Amino acid sequence: MEVSGKQVADENGKTTLEPANSKLVLKELCLRIFLFLLSLTAVVVMVTSNQTKLVQTPYGPYPVSMTAKFSDFPAFIYFVVALSVSLSYSIITALATLWILKKGCSSKNLLKFYLVSIANDVVMVGVVAAATGAAGCVGYLGINGNSKVRWTKICNMYSKNCRQIGSSIIISLAACILLVMLVVLSAYSVHRLARKALN
Repeated sequence: MEVSGKQVADENGKTTLEPANSKLVLKELCLRIFLFLLSLTAVVVMVTSNQTKLVQTPYGPYPVSMTAKFSDFPAFIYFVVALSVSLSYSIITALATLWILKKGCSSKNLLKFYLVSIANDVVMVGVVAAATGAAGCVGYLGINGNSKVRWTKICNMYSKNCRQIGSSIIISLAACILLVMLVVLSAYSVHRLARKALN
């Protein structure tokens, strides 16, 4: 193998990653796979949170079957859509990262890849964080209610539903933190590649 500038070429003339760059790309791939798992888990836990119970109402002597569904709340629907977008995004970016790891690319193209990744990851942080905040707000009302506007709490009746929603929100928060870590990793990679290019 011969080193030419910032690129490494093998005997077939194919551009491969330098070992240090390869490690960074591998770390990014692992984080993106973990993001996929977190997003998938959050969506599945939220969608399967439906719970049916017999509830006594003031309108008759017999209890009525009532179901608490995530689809009854627009905030939870937005949450599922946002995490589904994160899920799709993680698949696409993981495949792109894997392609770079397998096929190799020049430092210049790798720098472009990281710059695009930073922009997209920042957008995804905003989308997932907004969905997590909206779902968390509705979840808080479900636990505590709001006595000032006479909204009653429902988590005392639908405990399974509330536990799953709470778990899904916590998983989504972990996905937000992971996306921030991806932004930081990409920014570090850009800094490292730019510094090498200037030297």
